Amino acid sequence: MNILFYFETTINPVLGGVQRITYFLSKFFEANGISTFFLSARKKGDVILSNQYHLPIETRVNITQNEVFFKSLIRGKKIDLVINQSSINPRESADIVFWTKQLDVKTISVFHSTLDGMYGVRGGHLNFIKTILPYGSFMAKIADLMLIHFFKYKYSEQYEKIGRNSDAIVTLSDKFRDEVSIFTKSEVDKVRAIPNPVTIKYPEIDMEKEKTLLFVGRLCTEKQVDILVNIWNKIYKDFPDWNLKILGNGSKYSEIKNLISKLEVKNIELLGFQQPEKYYEKASAFCLTSAYEGFGLALVEAMAYGVVPIAFNSYPNVVDIIDDQKNGYLVMPFDLDEYAEKLKKIMKDDSLRNEMAKSAKAKSLEFNIESIGHQWLNLFNEILK
Repeated sequence: MNILFYFETTINPVLGGVQRITYFLSKFFEANGISTFFLSARKKGDVILSNQYHLPIETRVNITQNEVFFKSLIRGKKIDLVINQSSINPRESADIVFWTKQLDVKTISVFHSTLDGMYGVRGGHLNFIKTILPYGSFMAKIADLMLIHFFKYKYSEQYEKIGRNSDAIVTLSDKFRDEVSIFTKSEVDKVRAIPNPVTIKYPEIDMEKEKTLLFVGRLCTEKQVDILVNIWNKIYKDFPDWNLKILGNGSKYSEIKNLISKLEVKNIELLGFQQPEKYYEKASAFCLTSAYEGFGLALVEAMAYGVVPIAFNSYPNVVDIIDDQKNGYLVMPFDLDEYAEKLKKIMKDDSLRNEMAKSAKAKSLEFNIESIGHQWLNLFNEILK
């Protein structure tokens, strides 16, 4: 079997998110006798992988040339299945799915985030709404519904094209099946749920933990790292032997740096992009403050290292990962005081923290590459039979 992954930018396994997930899935498939190739719409950074290809035209001005290149690649590599990893960007990927259908090649389209989260109030499209309407209030819900309706209308043709021409649609949780079905106008039974796999090597031994809280991720609007800085500002004076490390780059980096300076908050480090494993080894708790997530890969990776997670209960499938009060804590969105109290509980009680760490590590095994990879193989067998 030959598989082609489509993603909007060059696959770089060093980076996080969809690129890293795509690379690790490809390695699992190759270990099971499947050849894999990558196609991207745009070059970004160095091309590391020998099986990486790019469309000749980076814009949609001349899509005919891209169509000819794409179909030639499919035929030349004898591709049996295309996995569209860019379904949430419908204007680009809808054409790919359509061309694949014309060649009578099977397609799986993957939605790596929640569309309601991306296009709603939490997505930051009208960020000022969040400052004037309390989360969960009646007017906030009305604004959310209006925004989502607008984006459904704006992208309806492309999403319906993806749904109509895909043989299966994959979301990261059963909890997203209905929203994807509505956006794409697909039958619900066409939509399957396969979570992302852990993409790091599981530690062989338990690590000696330090008094460190950790954040790993892009510094962007939906991650709400400013909230984490404000939470830390509430508690750090009571825990002078603890520290907070923030790993990641993004559009909000300067804003976060300025906020730290403005508040004069101590024992906090803004470290930019780093490979996170050595930080997972030492951290005691992992802090997620996102308005929404598609999955929360860093959350599961941290748990694999026995880092106790705490997150806002702000997106549907966070409960697939965190069992509240067993392997971590879920907090009412976006209650900073409750979040601070839960952190204090973890920081004060070594016995509680150690028990939760063991449970977190055990929970993460549900998302190992063997388990998730075989779910993919089962789907391949189903649609290619």
